[in-house]
Amino acid sequence: MKGLYVFLGIVGVIGVASFILYYKIRKKIRTFSKEVFGTVNIMEGLAKVQEEADNTPYSITNANRIYQPRIEKDFPDFHSNTLEEMVKKFLTTYLNCLESLKELSTIRKMCTSTVIESIKSEINDLKASGKRRKIDDIKFHAIAISGYVKTLEYATVRYQVALEYTEHKKIQSKYEVHCTYVFKDLDIKTFGLRCNHCGAPLETTSTTCEYCGTIFVRNIEKVWRISNYIRKI
Repeated sequence: MKGLYVFLGIVGVIGVASFILYYKIRKKIRTFSKEVFGTVNIMEGLAKVQEEADNTPYSITNANRIYQPRIEKDFPDFHSNTLEEMVKKFLTTYLNCLESLKELSTIRKMCTSTVIESIKSEINDLKASGKRRKIDDIKFHAIAISGYVKTLEYATVRYQVALEYTEHKKIQSKYEVHCTYVFKDLDIKTFGLRCNHCGAPLETTSTTCEYCGTIFVRNIEKVWRISNYIRKI
């Protein structure tokens, strides 16, 4: 009987110690949760953090002051607002393409062939997986120039864009979109192989007949095109 009392006493001590330990840990967790999350319920606190994250736009790199004067010097007809609207239109149309699983004709007018092929590949991957995306309520928070590269062959303005949309829940996202100044030769396929003045053969890259000196005006369309897009987050 004495051994039973000893056993029960030990069990009681362990029980009391466990309760005290549980109470202290619970108190510390509640204190920590209240200090960090503003609520004593840690699950409510985590849910609150997630809700704040869902409603907080991502920050972007804004280097407009650095690059815009250089771009305007290189391209006097550069209109920042026009290009920003093109980037927004591209991203909206791109997301609509992923939802509809179809390449929309409007996107061809603003993109290079490389971008078109990339979007087609994404659409094909979605079709193969059987996944369907439902994207609504697209909203842009910020857009700014993050970089600028100019060579003898091309010039590219890099934009960073913070946006949100709804896909089962609110999603914050950030993209980098490249706009490249393209020299598009509209006459390359129909350019005459002989000089209209003297009949001498012409090089497709020449603008002057090397035999008689006649100058040919090539029809060159100078345009900005979306040349790349990267989802950063």
